[in-house]
Amino acid sequence: NRCVCVCVCVLQGSGTTGALDLGGASTQISFVANQDGAEESSENAVTFRLYGNNYILYTHSFLCYGKDQALKLALAQQTQSGDSSVLDPCFHPGYSVNRSYFSVYSSPCVMAGKPLVSRDSFNHIGVGNASLCQEVVRRIFNFSSCSFSRCSFNGVYQPPLQGPFGVSFTLTLHS
Repeated sequence: NRCVCVCVCVLQGSGTTGALDLGGASTQISFVANQDGAEESSENAVTFRLYGNNYILYTHSFLCYGKDQALKLALAQQTQSGDSSVLDPCFHPGYSVNRSYFSVYSSPCVMAGKPLVSRDSFNHIGVGNASLCQEVVRRIFNFSSCSFSRCSFNGVYQPPLQGPFGVSFTLTLHS
């Protein structure tokens, strides 16, 4: 069973506009692909006809790569040693929170990698270093595994992007 939402893709004459939706648990990308781009991975493409024109819509949902789950993936990497403190380059200097290991490893996205530690919590301390943060973020993606002609990350086929992109954010605020 497949459900495709075409409403995020706005057609503009011969060009197209794609959409990238960053949510809390996942990120979705959708855009009109060319014919060659969709043939390699039919599970992420659907063909439809609109106003007399045929379109191939590529869409993929990256589960575990929304804002909240990506943060847990990054923290999971940084807590593998089981230390009592994590100096996190992605958080600003002065940030300091005592976090439970359960809060990081209770997600299905990171459950399998829980370190064998005797403590229940760690101090999450921000150090604010952009270049080190880029390295932390890069490590949650696998750019080397691809059985297709081209992939975005984690072995997921993605045809070449076409046209301008709009970005939307789905945020839930808790008080």
